[in-house]
Amino acid sequence: MGSFDGTRFTADAASIYDTNVPPGSTPLIDLAHISHYADAGWTGTGAFQGAGPAQGPYDGSQATGFIDTYLTGDTAKGILTSPLFRISHPFIAFQIGGGYHPYDPRTWHGTADTETAINLLVDGKVVASTTGNGLGSLAWRSWNVRALIGKQAQIEVVDANDGTTGWGHLIVGPIVTSDQEKRDANWVDYGPDFYAAVTWNGLPDPWRVAIGWMNNWNYGQTIPTSPWRGQMSVPRRFQLRTFNNEVRLVQSPVPTLANHYGHPFQGLATDAPVSGTSQGALGNVHGDSFDLWLDFVPRNAAQFGVMLRTGTSGDATRIGYDTRTASLFIDREQSGQVDFNPGFPGIYTAPLLPDRDGHVRFRILVDRSSVEAFGGTGQTALSALIFPSATDLGAAAFSVGGTAVLHSAWAAPVIGKP
Repeated sequence: MGSFDGTRFTADAASIYDTNVPPGSTPLIDLAHISHYADAGWTGTGAFQGAGPAQGPYDGSQATGFIDTYLTGDTAKGILTSPLFRISHPFIAFQIGGGYHPYDPRTWHGTADTETAINLLVDGKVVASTTGNGLGSLAWRSWNVRALIGKQAQIEVVDANDGTTGWGHLIVGPIVTSDQEKRDANWVDYGPDFYAAVTWNGLPDPWRVAIGWMNNWNYGQTIPTSPWRGQMSVPRRFQLRTFNNEVRLVQSPVPTLANHYGHPFQGLATDAPVSGTSQGALGNVHGDSFDLWLDFVPRNAAQFGVMLRTGTSGDATRIGYDTRTASLFIDREQSGQVDFNPGFPGIYTAPLLPDRDGHVRFRILVDRSSVEAFGGTGQTALSALIFPSATDLGAAAFSVGGTAVLHSAWAAPVIGKP
């Protein structure tokens, strides 16, 4: 975001994210002044036993100490775990690079675990996780832990990968608690499959329109399709709006999509309490291509949302909201075919505050092999490929850790091409 005077563009200071440690932050480990992780009370297993931080500047960062799990080579494996600490700030921020091998709850700490990730543990359970970016460069990432303030937690850095596919090690820079979010960019789309987007104008609709390639080079050549590889996203209209005195990019499917709706699904529940899985709330939503609008009241649920492309296989793509981290997420870990590449299954999150009335609203475009989710009024977007069974055509609402209310829902099949 910024201003343009016809000759020069000047970026707003708030839209630029530097490589510095957030001001006023508190380190969770002093990587620059210890010889061994044990000096700071961290424990290590496997290759981390007796190990210590790598020293020296890395990738332009001002910091001088780093966790580098390469050690003697990509085959080195182990887990590095912090002592218990009390969460006292709304964000935990860190720099990360290296292997893209996400945390998988089905294999975590088991013999089949292949992750390279930094995880946040509360009560011994992973509540937040970030993997590497598939690059040697470092990028800032943050976890919103505002809802966890006061709880005891631990950080663990897991390298369970031998480098057979992709980078087999992780690089983690400063790990700090902070009052401010730290990230390396304003993301247009937080999902894994929105790449090389192209924008243009000059259409009858005066707004700027964008289309992205729905695929990812980490697995783009192994997705289970033939003869094509990926697809294009739905055309999106880009606009600028102000939220909490901050100008943000918002996006939404082009309005002409409505020209291709079939008859809306009838009988969708309104003001329906959702506890666990509620098949009846969205029981009449059925198909492989539809537009779904949801309006939830969080109540006391930790998570809530919708399970898509459900059926006899037991698989589903979960799209929902996490009240603990104020984030919209797509979980495709059990979305159908996921075993063609270890980097494909995963949970992807994007920051999203509730609307002013406390409701959480999001819209989802479901296609035969993709989902595109838009949070709020379009200030957050996530796009992901999925490969469900062709016979899994159902949908259901869900909540975890309490009850949410599905205030309203609207859905219609999309037929033809927009």
